[in-house]
Amino acid sequence: MNDEMSDEEFHRQGDYLRKRKRDLMKPLNAQIMMTDDKNEVLILAAAMVEKGYSIFKEQYGRDSAIKLLQTMTEIVDERD
Repeated sequence: MNDEMSDEEFHRQGDYLRKRKRDLMKPLNAQIMMTDDKNEVLILAAAMVEKGYSIFKEQYGRDSAIKLLQTMTEIVDERD
């Protein structure tokens, strides 16, 4: 079975995916709010990046994971 979503399917389900992303982020946002200082936030952020890269690498392979992280960095830079 192919678990990948086509671009067309992704766009068709865009609202659902954005809502699901918000739901999945709730525990992480709560954890960020529970940190006591800047260093704890940075430790948490580093752990999240490390785990995220590990997941992307496992799912897509090293080269694609790196490209995906670069694209995500560009999106954040443009948004901020």
